[in-house]
Order: sequence, then C-alpha cells, then structure tokens
Amino acid sequence: MPVTNQTNYEFYPFPLSEFCIRYLCGGDSMRQLRHVSRTELLLARLGLDYPEGALLDMRINRFSHAVELFSNLALSKSTLLEAHSTLTGTDTRGFRKNESWIGPDKASSKYPEVASVKEIDQALSYLVDDHNSSSHLQPLQHVYSFMELLSIHPFQDANGRVARAFHIAQERKMGIQVPATLYRYKHGENELYIGEAHNFKASPKTYLTNTEFWQRAYDWSDFATEKILELIKNAKNILDTQTLLTPLNSVDISIIKHLWQQPITTQAYISQTLDLPIYDVGKSINTLVSYNILQPSRIKKRTLQPVYHNVALVNLYKNVEKLLFK
Repeated sequence: MPVTNQTNYEFYPFPLSEFCIRYLCGGDSMRQLRHVSRTELLLARLGLDYPEGALLDMRINRFSHAVELFSNLALSKSTLLEAHSTLTGTDTRGFRKNESWIGPDKASSKYPEVASVKEIDQALSYLVDDHNSSSHLQPLQHVYSFMELLSIHPFQDANGRVARAFHIAQERKMGIQVPATLYRYKHGENELYIGEAHNFKASPKTYLTNTEFWQRAYDWSDFATEKILELIKNAKNILDTQTLLTPLNSVDISIIKHLWQQPITTQAYISQTLDLPIYDVGKSINTLVSYNILQPSRIKKRTLQPVYHNVALVNLYKNVEKLLFK
C-alpha cells in the first residue's frame, strides 16, 4: 500500500459530547455492563438465555426511546417525567404531586450557591495534575458540591441518563453540541474528599436564584469544555510527534484514527470494525508496535488475543474522567 504524507493527515471529526459519552456513559446503568460482548447482546436479542445481555438490550432500548421522546415532543415537565419513567421503569404519577423534584419554573426558586469559576479552575488544575494529597481537599470539595448541584436540576436522575437522552436528542434535532460536562455520576463513599464535602455541605449556605443557577451551570460547562479540548489537543500533539517521521500506509493511519474512539483494542476488533483483512491489520499492528505508537498490554482471557493500547490516548480518556467526575 502507498505511503501517506504523515504531516498532513487529519483525524476523523467527532462531536465532543459523543467522545465523552462513548467512554463515560452509563454511570450505574450501562457502564456496569460494558463487559457484555456484541455477540452476547445479539444472542440475547435472539431469545437465548443471556441475562446481562438482555438487561443491556433493555437499557439501550429505553435510552433510545427516551431520545425519541425528546426529539418528538416539546420540552416540558411531563416529557421529562415520561422519559425518566422510560429509562428507570418507575411510575411518574407520584412525582407529579411534587413538581420540585424536576425543578420549579419560578425565577424566585433558590439553589445553594457554589464555588466560583476561579475556584473551580484551581480545583481542576489539581485534578489534571493528579495531585491527591490532603492539602487539596478544599478545592476538591467545591467540585463535588458543584457537580452535585448540577445533578438536581432539572434532571434528578443520579446517573444523568435523562440529561444525556435530552442532550443527544437536541444534538440530532438542532445540530448543536451540548457539552457532556453537564453530566455526572454518583460518587462512591470511599473517595478521599467525601468526608470533607459532607462537612462543607453542613455549613451555612447562601443561595442563587433559578436564573443565576443556570448561568453558573453553563459557565462551568463552557469552562470545563475548554479544559477537555485542551486535553484533546495535547494528546493529538503527542500522537503527531510519534507519527511525524514514521512511514505509515493507509491501514496504519486508519488504525490510528480508530484509536481515538477505542484506545484499547485487539487485532480482531480492528479488523471487524474497519472491515479490513485480518492479515493486513496484524501487519500494521506490528509496524505501530515497532514505532511505539501501540503497546501490547495484556492477553484477553476468553480469546487469548493480545490487547493493544496507545498510551497518549488512554491517558487522554483517564484525564477527561478525572476532570469531570472525580
């Protein structure tokens, strides 16, 4: 295959929200079922006894249904409740009696005040630098409190599934990219800063109005989105440096592009996903390993295939996760 000029190629474009959702989506729902293979999912859909495959299929269908609800209906409390009911299988009638569960519409509604963007900037710098010492508890508790606040209005689904369904629907309908930084997961009880965060929450609070709350929320979203784009740019620079003087063919480049969506992969998965002959994929993998673009990390238990990863892109995903959810 012809050698391509390595200084000019570009990676496939992808929406930022899709990038984040692909790796982080699901919280306590779909994320826990990431180990279910496509084969198991297919067999479950054909009626065979694969309980986890059937559960994942149900959740995927519910998520798709919720997206359709948001695509076809005007945004309203009833729509939010119906989508939540679809995703969780719960009865929404009880929630209608307590509309503050979704969030009041009145401008006089109040929400606890949270850290400023400047304080969050300081906290994020600690997170990105991966500092974990006790001296960093103070900024971390601000991030915890702020992300907790984002989770209660207007989508009080702990895993953010309703919010994701709405945002994906908006993206399809209007062609806009809603930042994935409005999503959060439930925090476990063992994080270093949880105790400090609880103490912080117990202290006296000032309050924001409904309008101020949303402004602060979107300020956070824009700010964190810039941080994610910066991380992506840094990862791309590292990968560009690795490939700059490397003679790569079209299969090699296809694999590198694929790594942006799947930084940990196998020869068989690449062959299937990119519809390439497995021999060509194997040859390219050997080339990429020899130039340290790919690294073998372990052997897959069920198939005994080597698993490969690109360090820069794996670190990118880890840093995005730290930035948003830890």
